[in-house]
Amino acid sequence: MTVHTGLRYHFRISTVTVCVFCTVSLISQLCNYQLKSLDFVINRFFMKLFRTSNIHVVSDCQEQFNFVLPSVHLARRAKKFANKLHVD
Repeated sequence: MTVHTGLRYHFRISTVTVCVFCTVSLISQLCNYQLKSLDFVINRFFMKLFRTSNIHVVSDCQEQFNFVLPSVHLARRAKKFANKLHVD
């Protein structure tokens, strides 16, 4: 590997890391009401899909299909990314 190729590779990795970090930091700055809005859209979709208005039925269906709400998923991803940064 030449020096030029090595620098280009390092630049790509650094750029990707910065982009991912910025994305995660923007997502983690979402307000609580914005996360609730995302969850609401998903819950309404499941309500229409299963033709029910009972949120308990929707929650049970989401659990049976191993579906995670966006607020929970984003929190897990942000935590996982933060742990990776602290380990390296």
